[in-house]
Amino acid sequence: MPSFILDRSITQALIVSMLTVFLFACTAEPDCDQARETGREIGMLGMEREADRAETHPGCLEEYDQGWELGREAYCDDEMAFDLGLSDHIHYGICESREFRANFEMGRTLRVLSVEQESTELQIKAMEEGRYTPADGSGIGRLRQRERILEREIADLETLARTRGLMDPAELPEDM
Repeated sequence: MPSFILDRSITQALIVSMLTVFLFACTAEPDCDQARETGREIGMLGMEREADRAETHPGCLEEYDQGWELGREAYCDDEMAFDLGLSDHIHYGICESREFRANFEMGRTLRVLSVEQESTELQIKAMEEGRYTPADGSGIGRLRQRERILEREIADLETLARTRGLMDPAELPEDM
């Protein structure tokens, strides 16, 4: 018999060993601590409960849900909502607090206005240097007017955020 063919008893021993390992892996307790941690991380990212739940072992769904709820509570902090909106974070609607939504929208609005202000400043500079002409034929005067409006809107929003404790109060105007 050729030497590369395994003896029948060795083959049987390998099969039994492989089956034992396979059966042990199937009956081992799932790591529910990991499921809880995964749920917490998903919640802290502001993602919906179902985001990673399908990947969780069925025996650990309760732990996953508990972790997600803990993460959601941390994410849904009303005071953090402003910073989330300001940082252009996507909000998936998991926070029920009206104050959270209002603070988030205030932060998002401030971000959008700031981006528009930056774009307007760049357009004005490009027009002054002769590198840009608006397609609608409007002049630099219209852009300067929009820039002034944006400055006022941004200042008003920043003041409101500061009075609500969402931004550094050290920068509050003295007449407040």
